[in-house]
This record gives sequence, structure tokens and C-alpha cells, in this order.
Amino acid sequence: MISFLAYTKSKNELTLLKQTVTDISSVLNDEDLKMYGFSSRDKFEKFLENCPVLDISCVDICGNGGIDYAKKVRSTNKDMSILLIVDLSLSPATYIIPSIMAASLLIRPFDRAAVKNVLDTVLKDYCEYFEQEDGGKSFVVETREGKQLVPYSGIVYFESRNKKIFLGTDNEEYSFYGTLDNLEETLDDRFIRCHRSFIAAKKRISKIVLSKNIVVLDNGCEIPLSRSYKGKVKEAIQI
Repeated sequence: MISFLAYTKSKNELTLLKQTVTDISSVLNDEDLKMYGFSSRDKFEKFLENCPVLDISCVDICGNGGIDYAKKVRSTNKDMSILLIVDLSLSPATYIIPSIMAASLLIRPFDRAAVKNVLDTVLKDYCEYFEQEDGGKSFVVETREGKQLVPYSGIVYFESRNKKIFLGTDNEEYSFYGTLDNLEETLDDRFIRCHRSFIAAKKRISKIVLSKNIVVLDNGCEIPLSRSYKGKVKEAIQI
């Protein structure tokens, strides 16, 4: 599954972006497309409060707050491709910066041909990256809807419940079939087993409360710590 975000204050531009990315992705990749589209500033700001995992974003940075929007989207999606909608009144020095890392630009005024040219390149690059499974930077969740790449850097925990595994990020949960025993064998030392039903990202553990047998994550979530894993967790996590 490819997740695509488009934000522009122009409803016509938004329609054009949606139509173009749908047309191109249907030809390049057989994965489903999950689209998030906004022309309302208020709705977009609300969306950013719990920004999900994104593969590609197109953000209008013209006007007040535009640069901050792009920074926010990037901060919660380190590995995505982001293209910016700009105009000639903006100095490149304001947006060609490490905290945004734009893959490409759409310069106003633009037409359908320009949109197709830019999106075609960005989507082709993404599909090649996707097929290579990004060199181990992301965990691949396979569902009936297709594949979803979730950057390891954004994973908070894995939980086993209801005969499925649930991958938790700060804002979303993805489910797939499997066992934690098998999953544990494939994960590297960025993750640690805390309980028969939980594997946590080490860097997201803020403290261990031995008296309550819980591990507290940096987002406030508490997960159980079983006696059989207590020694291993204490040794691995120096907090």
C-alpha cells in the first residue's frame, strides 16, 4: 500500500494531484493507494496532530505556516519522499534545508503536464525503493490490501493478541499474521522481548518499574514485564 498526502489551499490543484497520482500509481505498482487530501488549513492542522506513516507527501508551503507544515510532516516521517508546492516569491534558502529534505518541487503556476512529470519521477523512485524493501530501513507489513513499509525508527512495539501481531507506532496500528517467537528471531537489537505478548523498541523505553512489573514507554504507554524477561531487559536497558 502506498500512502500519499496532498495539501494545497487550491481545490483545483488538490483534484489535479489526486487524479494524477492515482493514474500513475495504477500503472507503476499493483499496491493499493491510500490518499489523504486537504485544501482546508484547519483540517490539515488537525491531521498533523496525529500524522500517520506516509510514503509520499506534497505540501503547499506558500503563505504563513507553510514551512512549519513541511517540517512537521518530515519530523514524523523521516524516510518518506516530500515534494513542495512553491512560487517564485519564496527564496530557495527558506525550504532547501535539512529539516525538510525536499525530493522535488512544483512551482506555481503549474499545469497537468508539470504535475505528471514531477509525480511520475517521485513515484517511480518510490516504487523502486519499495521493491528493494529499502535496504532494511523498514518493516514490511503484508495484508490483504498489499504491503506497507513502516520505518523501524517509527515502531514503538509489537503486540500479540487475538491470534495476530499488532505493530504500533505513535499514531497507528498495523496488524498481520505471525508469531512473536518467529518475529523475535528476525528483529535486530533495536528491539527487545519484554513479555510473551510484547516486543518493545529499546530507544522508546523511558523506565522500568520492577515493583509493578511494567515497562514504561516514552509516549506514556505501559506494557507488562514478565519475570522470565526481567533480567534480560534490565541488562539491555541502562536507564
